[in-house]
Amino acid sequence: MESLPLPLVIIRCADAKILYTNRALESLFDTDAARLWNRNCDFLFHRLQDRRHLRELLKKDGHVSGVEVQSLRRDGTALWLSVWQRPLVCEDVECMLAVFVDVSERKALEKQKDQKLAAVEQVLKLTDRERQLIAYEIHDGFVQEMLTALMQLDAYRWSVGKGKPNAEQKLDAVTEALRQAAAEARQLIDRVRPPDLAPAGLVGALRTLTQRVSEASGIAVELKIAKTFPRLTPESELAVYRIVQECLTNVRRHSRSERARVELNDTEEGPEIVVRDWGVGFDPDAVEEGHYGLLGVRDRARLIGGRATIDSTPGEGVCISLVLPRDPQVVGCG
Repeated sequence: MESLPLPLVIIRCADAKILYTNRALESLFDTDAARLWNRNCDFLFHRLQDRRHLRELLKKDGHVSGVEVQSLRRDGTALWLSVWQRPLVCEDVECMLAVFVDVSERKALEKQKDQKLAAVEQVLKLTDRERQLIAYEIHDGFVQEMLTALMQLDAYRWSVGKGKPNAEQKLDAVTEALRQAAAEARQLIDRVRPPDLAPAGLVGALRTLTQRVSEASGIAVELKIAKTFPRLTPESELAVYRIVQECLTNVRRHSRSERARVELNDTEEGPEIVVRDWGVGFDPDAVEEGHYGLLGVRDRARLIGGRATIDSTPGEGVCISLVLPRDPQVVGCG
C-alpha cells in the first residue's frame, strides 16, 4: 500500500483513530505520518455536514463511493476530495479503509465556469434593462417633446388662420419644443455610443460628461478628483463611466436639484466614486423592479467586483457611492 499512487488511510472503527497512512496521503495533506497516526480522523473531513453525510452513508450502505467532501491542507488551503470507504479487518480489528482522489482542480474549473455563466446572465439582464430604459426615455422624453411641438404647430396654424396676434408666440413655442427634442436625442445618442476613454481615460471622459450635462440641463455639476485616484482597468473605467452617466441622468430627470457633484476618491478600501445631489430624494427601500436605472447601477458594480450603495431620504437628495477593490477582478462588463 505504501507504493500506491492514490492517497489512503486506515481508520480504527472503535475510536476513529488513524492507524496507517501512505506517502501519497501524507503528500496530499503536506504532512508526515508522525502527525497523522493515532489522531482522530475528523480533521480529514473538517466540515461537520460532510462527516455526518459520510456516517449516514456508512450506516445505510456499509460503504462510500465517490462522495465529494472539502478538506484542508496543513497550511489551511482548501482541498476537494472524492472519497471511497470500505470496511476492513486488520489483525482482528475492525477498521475502515478510505481512499481519496484530489478533485480540487476540477472543482476550481467548475467554479470558474459557474462564475462566467453567472456573469453572462448578469450582462444579458443588464442589457435587457438598458433597452427597456432607453425605450422609456424615448417615450417620456423625445416623443413627448415632439408631440408638444406638433400641438404647438397646430396651434400656430390655427392662430395664423384666425389672424390672432399671438401667432408668433406659438411659433416660438414650436421652436423651443424642437430644441428640447434635439437635446433629448443627443442624450439618447450619448447613452448608446461607447465613450472614447483611450486618450484621457476616465477622468477626461467624466470632465466632458459633466460639462455636457451642465450645459444641457442648467444643473451646476462639480467634478472633484483626488490626486491619488488610480487608473482603472479598461473594463472598470467603462463601467464607472456608465454608472456616473446613469446617476447624472437621474439627477437631470428626477432630482429637481440645482447642483450635483461627482467625486473620484482614493480610500483605504479602494477607489471610490460618489455622485451626489441636493434634490427631492426618494425612499431607497421603495425602489421597485421597474426602476431600471438604479438596478443597472448595482449590476454594473457587481460585474467589476465593486459595491454600490444608494443613500437617500425624501427631501434631502441622493448620494450614490461605488467602491472598487484595489485589484478588481473583472468577470464581465456590458
